[in-house]
Amino acid sequence: MQQSSSSKIRIPLDHPETDALDLRIRDLILSGCLSEGEHGRLIKSSIELRRVDRSLARKLLGLPLPETDIRPMYPDENQLTFSIYHGVDQRLVEAGWVYRLRDYVERVEAKYVRRQAVGPEDDI
Repeated sequence: MQQSSSSKIRIPLDHPETDALDLRIRDLILSGCLSEGEHGRLIKSSIELRRVDRSLARKLLGLPLPETDIRPMYPDENQLTFSIYHGVDQRLVEAGWVYRLRDYVERVEAKYVRRQAVGPEDDI
C-alpha cells in the first residue's frame, strides 16, 4: 500500500520549545525501540502537547517558557479543586507540565542511547 505524500508532512508546533520537544518525541516513536507502554505514553503526550502548545503560544507570544519548579501530572491541574496547584497561573502549570514531559523524554532517550551503546545482550 502506498502512502500519500501528505502523510509524511509534519506540521510544526507554534512555540519553539514545545516544537523541539515534539520532534524528540516523534524521533523516539519512530525509532521502533520503545516498549509498548512508553510508545503509548509518548503518543498520548504528543497529542496533549499540541493542545498545550496552542494555549502557551497565544499566552507567551514567542517568549521562552517561564521557569518554574512545579511539575504537575496534568496540564490543566490548576483547575482541579483538590490539586495542590489549584489557582496557580495556567501558564506556569502548562510550562511545568512541558518540563515534566521533557524530563521523561530525556530519561527514555538516555535509556535507549545507553542500550544502543552497550548492546541489547548486555542490557540490565
